Amino acid sequence: HMNGLLLKDWISLRTAIVLVVIVFVFCTALFVPWGVSSVAFLIGIAMALLLPVNAMTLDTASRWERYVLALPLSRREILAARYQFAYLCLGVVALICGIAAVVSVLFLDGYDLLGVSPLIWWTGCMGVALLILDLMLAVYFVYRMNIGILLFVVVCFVPTLAVYVQDLMVPALLSPLALVLLLAGLLGLWISWRVALQAFECWDAA
Repeated sequence: HMNGLLLKDWISLRTAIVLVVIVFVFCTALFVPWGVSSVAFLIGIAMALLLPVNAMTLDTASRWERYVLALPLSRREILAARYQFAYLCLGVVALICGIAAVVSVLFLDGYDLLGVSPLIWWTGCMGVALLILDLMLAVYFVYRMNIGILLFVVVCFVPTLAVYVQDLMVPALLSPLALVLLLAGLLGLWISWRVALQAFECWDAA
């Protein structure tokens, strides 16, 4: 069943999942009290990306499609399991980051980098994460290519890029931009799903 595919990902990545959770919680506890929640959010995105990237890497190495296409599951159910695992990872990170953002607003000074609310940074970071997962999953099922590592590297360089462009960033524009990114990520999920499903219907076990 579809739950079995999710269980397979958990079993194969359980050590990595535990390590990711430990590292992320530690980084959140380290950065949030200093008013740089956005850094913890970026780390969270990177951690959330690592798990589905590793899952797809293992699937490719083991010729996963030869096995899974022989199961008594529809292509939609198989694809749903992959999407559920990826967005479950992001959902957990989003929840922890959201709690951290609320705590920062309520009990700390309520501002982050550039004097912007952590809630705005949370919205923008989650929007970016959604867009990255949307693209990564669609490309994987359309071209059978795992570009997750490339996107992971891009996320890792975001803080460095921000240092050079911070003078060009207008804090007042970050709020609408963050909302646009989140809405684009949610819309991209639907588009990604439709494109991936159409492509996956044409897969064979060869």
